Amino acid sequence: MAPEASAARTSMVRYAVITAVLGAAFTALGPVLGDLSALTRAAVPAAALMVVCPPVAAYLVARREGTLRAWVAVLRRWRAPWWAWVVAAVLMPAVVVLSTRAPAGTPDPLPVGGVLALVAVFLVSAALENAGWSAFALPRMALLATPLVTGVLIGVFWALWHVVPYAQGGHSASWIAGQCVFTVVLRVLLVQLSVRSGNLMWPAVVAHASYNVAWAASPGAGTAYDPWVASAWTAAAALALLATAPRGARDRWPASAGVTPPR
Repeated sequence: MAPEASAARTSMVRYAVITAVLGAAFTALGPVLGDLSALTRAAVPAAALMVVCPPVAAYLVARREGTLRAWVAVLRRWRAPWWAWVVAAVLMPAVVVLSTRAPAGTPDPLPVGGVLALVAVFLVSAALENAGWSAFALPRMALLATPLVTGVLIGVFWALWHVVPYAQGGHSASWIAGQCVFTVVLRVLLVQLSVRSGNLMWPAVVAHASYNVAWAASPGAGTAYDPWVASAWTAAAALALLATAPRGARDRWPASAGVTPPR
């Protein structure tokens, strides 16, 4: 293995361990702290505060290896094609609508102020998470795997990281299994969106946040949402991004992404 790839692997292992350990601390505190429904409308356990773990882990590892400046430079990059912003803002809310069964009766609509509050909350949480998953992990994974494999690997870790909070949210085993599948395919889609847009973080942040906002604002505050249906629609969207990618973009990291292609 090339020295750069070996260093990237070591960096990713350190990041994963720190993220897992810090996340475990938050899941242990979750039942004590209760839930965040006052902020999120939906029944989200306090363990969700572990969104701070990915950027903390990224900071600690980047500081150790002397790459803080490079990490901050990725965080500051935001220019992407117009279509990437449209897809990021519209796609996942559409998936939530298609994955939510019609509830009995007519629920009271969420006021505009409530929606804006959810947008603020979930933009912040998505930015925190993707400061680790996207801004830190993708440049290193580019030395180790293709974009598709990267999406699957990060997605599996991301899903496992969420299992206990999902359980603390009172969901059934079937719901948790479906949401874990969804979490993997969502990360595959977010990585593809990043690759296709030539940007490492912000389109993924918007897509991630728009999903959370749509889910929390949906009828029954997410209780009518079916993660298995969402998984199917999200997988179809990810495959569409793959199928329409320019030649070579399916298995190579574009120079515009600011990363080194896999060797």
